[in-house]
Amino acid sequence: MGNSSSRKQPTPNPELNKEWRQILWKNRDEVMRNLKDFRPGNPTVGAVRILLNGQVGAGKSSFINSINSIFQGHITTEALADGTGGKSFTKTYKTYTIENRSAPGSNCSFVFNDVMGLEAAEDGGVRADDIISALKGHVKEGYKFNPETALSEGDPLYNSNPNLGDKVHCLVTVVSADNFAIMNDDMVKKQRKIRLAASELGIPQVAVLAKVDMACKLVKEDLKRVYQSRYIKEQIDKFSQKLGIPVNCIVPVQNYNNEIDLNNDVDTLLLSALKHIVNFADDYEFLRAGNNQTRWEEVLHHLLLDLHDLLHLHNLHNLHNLQFLHLLKNLHNLHNLHHLPQIQMEGLSSELGIPVTCIAPVKNYHEEIDRVMKWVCCR
Repeated sequence: MGNSSSRKQPTPNPELNKEWRQILWKNRDEVMRNLKDFRPGNPTVGAVRILLNGQVGAGKSSFINSINSIFQGHITTEALADGTGGKSFTKTYKTYTIENRSAPGSNCSFVFNDVMGLEAAEDGGVRADDIISALKGHVKEGYKFNPETALSEGDPLYNSNPNLGDKVHCLVTVVSADNFAIMNDDMVKKQRKIRLAASELGIPQVAVLAKVDMACKLVKEDLKRVYQSRYIKEQIDKFSQKLGIPVNCIVPVQNYNNEIDLNNDVDTLLLSALKHIVNFADDYEFLRAGNNQTRWEEVLHHLLLDLHDLLHLHNLHNLHNLQFLHLLKNLHNLHNLHHLPQIQMEGLSSELGIPVTCIAPVKNYHEEIDRVMKWVCCR
């Protein structure tokens, strides 16, 4: 008889039993409307600044073009992108605005900055020091990246006195899902250097996992199954471990590449990512201005949006008052302490000398990118 340990293990199902992150696929127009209406919390900042960084061919320029296409209502190519992915097609530091066609003559209150792509070789691609200078607002529009030397003080395109609007409010790392596995140690070191600098500056960070359709057959067949794809989930987990980015700060997208017309599902996934990025950016510039008071009106607004999303998600549009109260009670069941039994709380109380009434169980956000109503209820 053969050794049972040598038997070939069955191939795992490429599709998970359920979505590990939920998204409202019919919410495209509402999210887009909210993004058009968005205004920075700090009135001194006209638009939040989002800087895209990543290795050559990751899809940075394509992401900008895809977002712009959605807002313009047709496929656009304002940020030039190269399909070969050999050397970076972006050579200069440029700000991209998104026209808001709902208000003719105006732009959306968020802008993108694209940079030359990173390369593993020390003398190739954009220098990490240039990206760090851009984070601090020291890089002026039109600066031409030089793989051999970084921008320095005294250069005409060095901004020695940047204001809050010049600085980056959110750093977005773009990585290609179809070749993430070949990211070598030198590339990881460059990425970590940039991330560390951003962290020291207090700049929030989001990662975009692009080209999910090219990396996974299941997703290529049906984009709505992106959060049921075992492969995409594994890539996001690996990405989180390799670069130290929390899972709930990583969003998968499909950029427009071969298409000549817009697609609702592609739009929805892209807009979900953009909403996440803009929210992070707004938190940063608001806090940098010294506004540390809680924005209760905004908190209430988001809670109401969460409730609205919850009702749509479960098709609960016609609940009676008693049914609705019952729903909230069920959502509140997290307080039943399934994950932290009463006996554990009493033991902790005895060991630390803290009254049980002063011990509160919580669930931190990990994979989620939006608030979940049942967690809000138990705070």
